Amino acid sequence: MSRLNMVHMSDLHFSGTYNSLQPDDALELAGIALAEDFGESPLVLSISGDITTKGDLNGYHEALGSIKKHLFAKLNIEKIALCPGNHDIVNGDKYFRDFNKFAYALTHDYLQNWNQNSPVCKIEYNKYAFLLVNSAYLGDYRFGAVPITALETALRSSRDKYSIIIIHHSPISSAYGGEGLTESYELLATAARENAIALLHGHVHSDQVLLLGSKPTLVSGAASLAFSPDPNMNNQFCAYIFDEGHLEKAYTYTYTANRNKFIPKEMTL
Repeated sequence: MSRLNMVHMSDLHFSGTYNSLQPDDALELAGIALAEDFGESPLVLSISGDITTKGDLNGYHEALGSIKKHLFAKLNIEKIALCPGNHDIVNGDKYFRDFNKFAYALTHDYLQNWNQNSPVCKIEYNKYAFLLVNSAYLGDYRFGAVPITALETALRSSRDKYSIIIIHHSPISSAYGGEGLTESYELLATAARENAIALLHGHVHSDQVLLLGSKPTLVSGAASLAFSPDPNMNNQFCAYIFDEGHLEKAYTYTYTANRNKFIPKEMTL
């Protein structure tokens, strides 16, 4: 199949401090909105890190139950693609043992396993390859890094596929922040040079979208699902529809408090 329906969430921040929207409630409302728009169509779900908050182990347990209850039960999710974030560093563990346990419990995929020695994981779905980058692999809560050589190797081995890079830290700073990722230039240059069709990230708790290079490569950030500076501000997630590697449609789903639902709006590209 050449068609890909993809949902991108980030920064779930279970076990955190919230405003009006709790992560479990947000996932319930997200599942309802996606079921209305996609029905029983096959979906790939990507979550680009910060499952928990400040390494709180309870966050993984809560997130696992909530995702299964509100997304698996309502949607036809055929593949899940994850990567860790800086909040997924538990007690300075550079081997991400607790995140890896969560990832396997959710995906049942032994390939999605990260540590300092394997900071890039590759999984495939039909004609698409997902390059899952652990930008927190150095174990530093403050700064992220990109293992460029490992990413280049994974991209070059995927030239017969349409490649999508998923990473936690944003390669683009903005008024909302986003500094803290080394090798940002090298990441963007590599994505464009190797003709990745998309580079998806989180971390900055705001939506970002940019087309890069001649192909072009979609660089898109999902805001936090529930953990935001102000109520009804950045509670968002994204959905993309690709066909033969071409981006047909892209949507941002934004939580609207007075309607208590996520409402989609087509991205301006």
